[in-house]
Amino acid sequence: MHFWIIMNRIGFSDDDPRFNARIRLYGVGREEVMPPGFVSRRRGHRGALCVLFHDPVEVEVMGELIKVLPETMIFWDWNRPHHFGNAERSWSHSWVVFSGEDFDKDWLRAIFERPQRFEDPAYLLGCFSRLLREFESFDKPDLPVLSANIQLLLREMCREHEPEYRPGGARDPVKAARRWITENLRQSLPVSGVAKHAGLSPSRLQQLFRARLNCSVQQFIEKERLQEARYWLMHTGLRISEIAEHTGFASAFYFTRRFTKTLGLSPSEYRKVHYGEAGKPDALPKEP
Repeated sequence: MHFWIIMNRIGFSDDDPRFNARIRLYGVGREEVMPPGFVSRRRGHRGALCVLFHDPVEVEVMGELIKVLPETMIFWDWNRPHHFGNAERSWSHSWVVFSGEDFDKDWLRAIFERPQRFEDPAYLLGCFSRLLREFESFDKPDLPVLSANIQLLLREMCREHEPEYRPGGARDPVKAARRWITENLRQSLPVSGVAKHAGLSPSRLQQLFRARLNCSVQQFIEKERLQEARYWLMHTGLRISEIAEHTGFASAFYFTRRFTKTLGLSPSEYRKVHYGEAGKPDALPKEP
């Protein structure tokens, strides 16, 4: 027996012969109801995890517990810790855990642990339904169908991080600023420079960031830099000083201080917990 089915949830063993190197599923569920409490995996999953929450929950993002609204979706990379749930009431979610060459894409890093809310989740729910249907209705699943539906979920999230415009044709300055920040983390990022790129005054940009992202521009920049640093700590053997430089911190000392205060572990301690199976140490990418 290589899999098990419980109502609207299905799980698979590591040696399930129906998968291959391009795509492998470890589990999928649609509108699964959970009792009050939390799901907490400090070492993450052996595959990537994509979750669509249908009720209000608390989610740990970048070491901080935040509240998210219904129809919010979050994507965690493999081996990344995650913690979410509702201590006071039952809650439901749709989810899929997967891995494979089809998802070894650099663009996925843009959505790691970045909650996104969708006004109409019907399209997303259809993806989870089709994933389950491949195992409930057929003896052998169609792997391209599985891959396509997972990629649809991920690409819907990625649209938030591509150049987008409001219905009236006006450029969204907050999205423009966010994109500029994430693409230039290694550079000096004064608020005045970010605001100029977004086409706003610094004070107006700060106002929009606080209203829409619940943080200042400087806080957003630091969160992005720490998020990137976590990736390098987990997946490479680079020195702390190299990671600090690569993520735009003024010094290794300042990077260590901010990382420890935010995540409760020093960079070295965090690496000891989360590195392990990440693979051989990598080199920094060459500058274009």
